[in-house]
Amino acid sequence: MLGSCRKIDTLGRVTIPKEMRKKYAITDETLLSITEQNDKIVIQKAIPTCKLCGSEQDVDESIMVCKRCSEKIKNQ
Repeated sequence: MLGSCRKIDTLGRVTIPKEMRKKYAITDETLLSITEQNDKIVIQKAIPTCKLCGSEQDVDESIMVCKRCSEKIKNQ
């Protein structure tokens, strides 16, 4: 298990160590989910879901809409 300590900067940011970013394929484009569970702050890769139907399949992350909903909109 990788672990390290980091200070939060004046804007409330914390840096994820390079080794962890590499291991989990986290880039500057990666969407992360920050939640609270049992008095702990949990940071994990977000699962993109369609804003319209909630599907996790074929989601275009730039607009957060799945292919199926996108096709429905185009055909209207």
